Formats: sequence, structure tokens, C-alpha cells
Amino acid sequence: MGEVYEGMDESAAAVLEFLAVVGVPIEEGSPQAAREMYEATRASAEPEDLAGLVVEHRDVAGVPCIVTTPEGDGPFPVLVWVHGGGWTIGTADIVQPTAVRLARSVGCAVVNVDYSLAPEFPFPVALDEVSGVCASVLAGDLGPTLDTSRVAVGGDSAGGNLSAVVGAEVPGLCHQVLVYPSTDMTLSFPSITANGEGKLLTSAAMAWFRGHYLVGVDVRDPRVSPLFADDGTVAALPPATFVLAGHDPLHDEGLAYAERLEAAGVPVEVHSFPGQIHGFFSLGAVVPEAVEAAELVAASLRTAFSA
Repeated sequence: MGEVYEGMDESAAAVLEFLAVVGVPIEEGSPQAAREMYEATRASAEPEDLAGLVVEHRDVAGVPCIVTTPEGDGPFPVLVWVHGGGWTIGTADIVQPTAVRLARSVGCAVVNVDYSLAPEFPFPVALDEVSGVCASVLAGDLGPTLDTSRVAVGGDSAGGNLSAVVGAEVPGLCHQVLVYPSTDMTLSFPSITANGEGKLLTSAAMAWFRGHYLVGVDVRDPRVSPLFADDGTVAALPPATFVLAGHDPLHDEGLAYAERLEAAGVPVEVHSFPGQIHGFFSLGAVVPEAVEAAELVAASLRTAFSA
């Protein structure tokens, strides 16, 4: 299968082979073309079993969200979920199967945020929107069914980046779930190069995403690169659960951020999947380890919400 697949999970390699046939490098097209391709190739075929759940499309702090809540009076703990896609592509609809899986596994409500995308809405629009949604949930604006004392934030990739920054900026969050998060916009860790070709997310695509998201912004600003936050900010962060993929350009910076939190005394869980690629967490229909990773995240959240 070639050197690029060495040590890779077979299901992840099959995904890459499929995309190599039907996909076009993101950085070669416009944001709109990239969005259309992403929706065509990444929309999950995973069935959504909605039995026992209530799903509503709501505006939260002026931001479109899909709110999935267990049936009953609650109050239910809440996970604010932030999708990936390089701040430029992706939708809440695409990752809704993941939100449903977590809502069911954890027994919590999931507020799945459909934030505004770059380049039409560059930094800090998405960050401000996610912060506003979290603040609104914590303020009780979604009603008594949701427990404002048990609110977590989480996301994958760009969503992990936004979640990490929101974890530092919005007080009152009890946990953060960071799935292969972008934490260092300098793009300087070794895995950027080692895993930067042929593994779904490429180094060229990362530079393309960054160029659309950041306009006149210092890449070391902690609001875009949380790895550069000061020691006091890091020490005050909520406990964190990390999911990392071994064949991911973002692997090293995700691990570095986890180690930084742990060194500052923040409780940290790191779940590493050495054979996986960037993006696997939302591919539960075709990558079995995505289901395992979601179960580990659900267990962490159940513990966090029961504390």
C-alpha cells in the first residue's frame, strides 16, 4: 500500500485511498469548492438513532446550533460541540451523528455549533461566536432542562482549537474535550512535516486554512495558538481529555499542549491512536476506532459531569 500507509490502521488507509480517487487537494480550489467537496466526501453515512432524544435547530446567542437533548425534564449536563474544518469548511450537520452519539453515550445535551466560516468571517468571528454560545448556555438561556453547573466544551481540529481558547476565556466550564486540536499556528512541530503529505490533512492545506482564517494576526497570539498562553492562564484551565492520531500533522502540537496542561497541574487524559489519521473521530461509519475514541470521550465526560 506504499510507505505513506506504513503502520496505519487499515480502515484509515481505505479512507485515504477513496479520497485519492474522488478528492481534489483543498488548497488548489476556492473555499466554496472546498466546502462542496468536503460535504460530498466527509458527510457521515452513520445512521442517527434518535430514539429517546429531542433534536432542535435553535439560535443560541445569535448563532445557529443543533441542540440534542435526552427526553425528560433534566436538568441535563451540556457539551458544547465545535466542528472542525480549518475554520473554513464544515458544518454542524456533517458532525451531527457524532453529537448524537455523545448525547446518547453520556446522557447529556449537546449544543452543536454552526459557527461562521472564513474567509468571509475571519478571526475572531468564529471564536467570539463559540464563546457567546458557551456563555449563553452557562447563563441558563436555553432553559431549565439544561444544568448550567455542568457545562463542557469540545471539538476536533479547528473546533479543538476554538474549544481550547474558549476554555481559557469563558469561566465556569467544567471540562474540555480536545480532539487532535490545532494549538500552534506557527506550523513548526516535526509532525507537520512527517505527516504533511498524503494523509488527508496536508501541510499545504494547513497553510491554506491559516491564510483564510488569520488576517493581520500574530500567529503566536494565544487566542489563535493556545500553546503560547501564559502560565497563569494554563494553570486555570478546566480538566481536559485529548484524542490524538499518530498519522496526523497536528499530533505533536496536541501532545505538547496536553503536556503543558499536565505540567501546570491541570488534570489531563490523553488517548492516543497511533494508526489513525486526522479526521478519524467523525468517521464512525467506516473507522471502528472512531467509535472507541467516542466511547473514551463519553466516559471522561460522564466522570466530569458526576464530579
